[in-house]
Amino acid sequence: MAVRVQILACILLPLCCASQEDLVKEKLSQAKDLQQRRELEAAARELRAAHRGLAAVEDRKVRDAQAAEIVALFRKVDLRYTERSKAEIAAARALLAVARNYMNAGWHHTAFEILEAADRLDHETVAGDLEKARAAAARKEQDDLSFAGEIFSKGNRLYDERDWTFGPGSLSTPPLLHGENTQCLLATRPLTDHVRISFEMAIGECEGKAGFLVGFHSLDEPCLLFELRQESFGNEVYLFAMRGLEFEVLARRSYTPTPEERKEGVKVSLEIRRHQVRVQCGACTDLVAESSFDLSGTFGPFVSGDSPFTDPVTYKNLEVEPLGDKSPGDGG
Repeated sequence: MAVRVQILACILLPLCCASQEDLVKEKLSQAKDLQQRRELEAAARELRAAHRGLAAVEDRKVRDAQAAEIVALFRKVDLRYTERSKAEIAAARALLAVARNYMNAGWHHTAFEILEAADRLDHETVAGDLEKARAAAARKEQDDLSFAGEIFSKGNRLYDERDWTFGPGSLSTPPLLHGENTQCLLATRPLTDHVRISFEMAIGECEGKAGFLVGFHSLDEPCLLFELRQESFGNEVYLFAMRGLEFEVLARRSYTPTPEERKEGVKVSLEIRRHQVRVQCGACTDLVAESSFDLSGTFGPFVSGDSPFTDPVTYKNLEVEPLGDKSPGDGG
């Protein structure tokens, strides 16, 4: 039986554990400091960033209070704020009308992309339609993808052309040749954002590395790599920004798999909500980071060629499911 899939996609910069409310508050504080220094255009940029972050603030009273504070400061910083605001609302409404036509035609992904652009102009104008389009695109993607075996069996073997092995609810790398053949099998189509990717991966009881690639477009563009490393001097999980053969550590944490996890596989969950990512590895390791670029490319299992482990690495119970609009760690 092929592995069941339901849906994906934004890479990452600094480690970020703050709540969305705190992030908006920080942007407001920076805008106030810039205003006092009479750096008004820079202050306006921070206010726009704060305004974009409001949609993810869960508490309505807090969100409304922050929105009022943003508008009040905007009127002091930008004398053309009212003019600009009216223009952005008009533009958002125009894009909304176009998106609704695409929705009626069944072009759900296109409608969602247009509404995302409109959302950046004025969230209130398109909020309801944006969520409907997101859900419709997720359903369409779920119907299209159906089973992971179908999207991986003809997937792109990024570094090594040897075949992977597909079993009941699992896929395994070819035998590894230390230092020679990095393994990466990419799905045949990209997925959208606001998703949770979950799977189990078994390295075994010896030293080794295994991970998962997200947001791949080309070797010249950055993407996200999650990697678990079992090494003689310690075990750690990593988030890397990866571009070609260059790796930048975004987050890392010590983690020691239990004997059962080494044998049967470590459970991993990657939650992606537009500009934020949360990784859970096993029962206790939790990493959160904020993204700076698109993760809407393709995805798949990745095993570095310098892994000391030479037996095939197996990935089991892969699922990709749509999420709501909450930030990582808020549940949902």
